[in-house]
Order: sequence, then C-alpha cells, then structure tokens
Amino acid sequence: SDVCSSDLLTAANYVAKQAARDGTVIAAGISNLPTTPLLSPDAAQFDTTKLSWIGSITKDVFVGFIWNTAPAQTYEQMKTTEVTMGGTATVGSASFEFAILSNALFGTKLKLITGYKDTLETKLAIEKGEVNGTFANLWGELKVSRPAWLKEKKVKVFTQFGFSKVRDLPDVPLFIDEAKTTADRQALELLMARQEFAKPFFGPPDIPDDRVNLLRRGFDATLKDPAFLADLAKAQLEAEGPMTGEQLAALTGKLMSTPREVPKRIDAIFSEYRSKKQ
Repeated sequence: SDVCSSDLLTAANYVAKQAARDGTVIAAGISNLPTTPLLSPDAAQFDTTKLSWIGSITKDVFVGFIWNTAPAQTYEQMKTTEVTMGGTATVGSASFEFAILSNALFGTKLKLITGYKDTLETKLAIEKGEVNGTFANLWGELKVSRPAWLKEKKVKVFTQFGFSKVRDLPDVPLFIDEAKTTADRQALELLMARQEFAKPFFGPPDIPDDRVNLLRRGFDATLKDPAFLADLAKAQLEAEGPMTGEQLAALTGKLMSTPREVPKRIDAIFSEYRSKKQ
C-alpha cells in the first residue's frame, strides 16, 4: 500500500525519533516504508535517507491474474471489455493502486470491488465467481497459497509489475511497458520500486558507522547461511533479489529525489477516484 499500517508507521516513527542509536535497536519494515514520506508526508515523521538501512531479504513482484472463465483473458482485452477485480481496500493497497492507475493512464475497464478483509477472502470470492480476478497480488504468495490454480490453469497471470520479468513468468508482459511517456513511467516506477525491497530492515539515524557495517555484514552472511536458506525453502519461500544495506540506501536516496510532481500526480489520480466513489 502507499501508506504504512498505523502499527508499522508508529514503529518506524519510534525507531527514527526515539530508539537508541547504538545499534541495539533495529526493525523490520515493509516495502512501502521508503516511499511513505513521498506519498504520505503528513504521516511520516522520518527522513528515509537518514535511516540506517541494513538490507532487504527479498523482492516480491506483484502480478495480475484472472479466472479462466472471465470475459477478458489478456491486458489488451481489458481495454475494451469490463472485468471485475477484487481486493482488500480501495486506495492504499497494491491491488487497487495499480488498477486505478491502469484505468486512468491506459484506458482499461477494470471494475473494482472493495471490502474483502484479506487476500484469502478475495480468492474465495474469485472461486465463487463474485469477481473475475485481482489486479495485483504478490507472486510468491499466489504460488504458495494456490499452487493448484496455476498447475491446473484455473487462473491466468496476465501482467507482472517488476522492472524485469521474474524467471517463473518469462512470457507474461511487464506492466511498465504500457508507459509510453516519461510522466507515466515515472508514476509507475515510484510505486513499483517498492517491490525491489519487499522485506527491508533498518535502524535509527546516526548509528556509528562501524556498527552499521557490522549489522550489514551480519545480514549479508545470514542470507548465505545454509540453515537459514533451508528454513526459507521449508516455508516455500526464497530470497530472490536480496539487497545489501548499501544498495537499499542508494535506492532510497534515488526515490527521494523523485520530482515532486510525480507523487502529486499519483495523489490527484487517487483523489479523483475517491471523489467518484462518494
């Protein structure tokens, strides 16, 4: 989502403002944390460029998928044929953020059905035919929670939201390739960058450099530890595209240099959607 949950935001604000700055306090975040100051500046009491970034375990790309009996089976068909997409919220969740942008920027006819309490309830609604699919679901979660859907071709993955194709989906088009203008691409890049650091770890500002380096190297070593990787495999998870603290800090800095008109444009599109729903 573009806004951290209240608990996560409270934790991030605490770490940034009050936590001990000696390396004894670190936190696990979620992918939207580094973009919160851009997209929700009133909620974030921290400067992401000053946090002590330790690393991110994995990236996790969102995908759009559709039930096999839906009236449109490809993204191009969705520009002329209405399909219903379910999800957990309106603006504030990836399943709707990307769908709202898709309708606004590329002319798709996605009808958004809100109110499902979680992804499980959304998937049950898809099975029952209440909705045709969901526009943005974590690929890793879909593989783990509904492997039979994929194996039996009950659903079709019609788009993926990464900057490059994941190895499992070499034939599925990239959503970002729909962007034909610089402005459209900048809007998508800002939201999609969050997938690159799906599980980030960070500490407060001003931790001494030697301790930050120690935390970062320990993090890197953990991601190469056979026992840790075995535990991930048992849980049907993987560390795909992990980032070092240095890489995470560099990407965060790049994001914060995004021209201010980009988040303003995104906010305007979401605000227009909200006003039409009222």
